[in-house]
Amino acid sequence: MNMGDIQIIYIFSLIAFLILFIACINFINIAISRSIKRAKEVGMRKIIGANRLSLIYQFNSESVIITILSIILSLGLVELLLPMFNKLLNTELFINFIHNNLFNIGLVGIFILVSLITGLYPAYYLSRFKPIVVLKGAKGSVKGKSGLLTKILVAIQFTITITLIFSILVIQKQINYTQKKDLGYNYENVMEIPFFNPTDNEKADIIRAELLKNPDIVGVSAAASVTGTSGSQSFRATSDSIPQQLMYRICGVDPEFFDLMQIPIVEGRDFSRDYAFDMNGSSVILNEIAVKELGWDNPIGRQFEGDSTDLRTVIGVVSDYHYYSLRTKIEPAFFTVDRSNNRSIIVKFANPQENLSKAEKQEFQNKNVQFVEETWRNFFPDATFDYTFVEQRLVDLYENERNSLSIFTYFAILSILISCLGLYGLISFVVEQRTNEIGVRKVMGGSVIQIVGLLIKDFIKLIIIAGIVAAPVAIYLSDSFLQTFVYRVSMPYAYLIIAIVIALVIAILTISFHAIKSANSNPVDALRYE
Repeated sequence: MNMGDIQIIYIFSLIAFLILFIACINFINIAISRSIKRAKEVGMRKIIGANRLSLIYQFNSESVIITILSIILSLGLVELLLPMFNKLLNTELFINFIHNNLFNIGLVGIFILVSLITGLYPAYYLSRFKPIVVLKGAKGSVKGKSGLLTKILVAIQFTITITLIFSILVIQKQINYTQKKDLGYNYENVMEIPFFNPTDNEKADIIRAELLKNPDIVGVSAAASVTGTSGSQSFRATSDSIPQQLMYRICGVDPEFFDLMQIPIVEGRDFSRDYAFDMNGSSVILNEIAVKELGWDNPIGRQFEGDSTDLRTVIGVVSDYHYYSLRTKIEPAFFTVDRSNNRSIIVKFANPQENLSKAEKQEFQNKNVQFVEETWRNFFPDATFDYTFVEQRLVDLYENERNSLSIFTYFAILSILISCLGLYGLISFVVEQRTNEIGVRKVMGGSVIQIVGLLIKDFIKLIIIAGIVAAPVAIYLSDSFLQTFVYRVSMPYAYLIIAIVIALVIAILTISFHAIKSANSNPVDALRYE
């Protein structure tokens, strides 16, 4: 099972909490709005002797029952959707209800928290109606402090939704950047076969010659890894009157490596089998950033102190390339031909013909992989043939980001759906409160567009305010994600406008559905309302 990233867990837990909070907001808003229909119920209960505490207990109990039913339903959905979630994240998660105390305690905590959030204020609000006023015909309403609270809660809902939409757009932009950025080397049709026995290095030249007998194989190299780096760092001192010490990535390659990976030599020359100094490790190639940090204008011929009295001479400079992921800064690299450090055979295949079908291209690749495996087993019969195509490795390198994007997208869709349900419920009660007003306006010649605009303008203002509030939060969270990459896109501030517009369009469509229906109703029916 793959190891997880605790930061991702924290982020997803926060988003899950926010979505739960959005759902709680919906419940509170709708409960307050429904006070119109429950006002007389409260009045009658108070007349027959119910006190305010008993009413609060009743309404809060309703919230508790709904929460219990929701938890039972959610557990069933979790069991149903868990296989799909495991497939998405390449995990093997399961729920042990009996022996998982932490899970059960968390479930109880969520139950208590949701019951309190969704129950206390609606119960307090509904229980305060005065029976005499209500029974004389007054309606409950969502005006005053409760109306303000409802608007604030709607704004919070869409603040969260806009933040999620913006985050999705930023993550998508960064993932596209990682997939399209030039890494400085050509990884197409390149296979890496790792080996870990140092004695296998003695066979590297022989297996290279055998593999090159296949016309579909255009290059073979041995190196510390497919990018040449061994993963270790070390100080190297220059052989100057005043020596400079610099920390380098130690890289072991053979003379074919740079040509095979199409990493350009920008100064000097490449390693060559024709030079004994190259083959015994006395020659050095640096990358551009190493030369820059040393401050050398003409690095060719400069020397480093060796492991003994021997000196190591710089023969060339390669262009900077991303030997690690885009999360890591390109650091000074120190390349030598060091067979004892080689841990990979690198094979580059010819490009399949363009006119071949997808199936024929796959057959072409399978045939060549089979040839490499047979050759490998002739030389290393006891070693595992465990190969990787570099192109696939680079895809896997950013798998976490793609999985995060998928889950962010699901969360955002869920957030939008819940927010739309809340808006639809609210606009229903707003329309019900303003039924007489709608009828009068239609009789006075008001058009459908005017009436719909009247009903939705306050909600549009709330969403715009939500976008303004969401901006700093969304930018902060998105920037935290981008900071995990050394090489990243600039913050796309324009995406904030896109996120707000998306939220506005969704909200307007949701509200308009009910508003248009009400605006098209018969004004006579509206004027007869109660």
